[in-house]
Amino acid sequence: MIGVLAPSRVLLVGRTLKALGARRAFVVHGTDGIDELTTTGESVVARIEASETGECTLRASRVTPEMAGLERTTLDQFTGGDVATNSALLYDVLTGVAGARRDIVLLNAAAALVAAGLAADLREGVRKGAEAIDSGQAAATLAKLRQFGAKHTVAP
Repeated sequence: MIGVLAPSRVLLVGRTLKALGARRAFVVHGTDGIDELTTTGESVVARIEASETGECTLRASRVTPEMAGLERTTLDQFTGGDVATNSALLYDVLTGVAGARRDIVLLNAAAALVAAGLAADLREGVRKGAEAIDSGQAAATLAKLRQFGAKHTVAP
């Protein structure tokens, strides 16, 4: 899954990925200006899918949060801040705090799961993402990443 900042780049990047041999991918742009799927309204999507015969197709579409079983929000409900604030917000989401931030994370995780072939559609992807958060698996993975980063930090 790749996010782009301009809607005019969605199909361009999608065509490029297909030409490079990608078999499954999402290229996304939130119409509120973000480079990911958004819960504030529509997102522009180019999706590459491989058929059972191996032929890849590129389809353009629009995605709404309702298609994934999520409610619409406003941009100010999930906007972050500086690094420390964003780190705390990520921790909140991955430890189960409900709200708009969790929803946008679930929507984007759902698309990644669909692109990876681990979910059939966005609704299933949202369910699987919520299960990973609610079971503690997501927070445990974050803890492992932090531990890894602490051990492998390169000194200036």
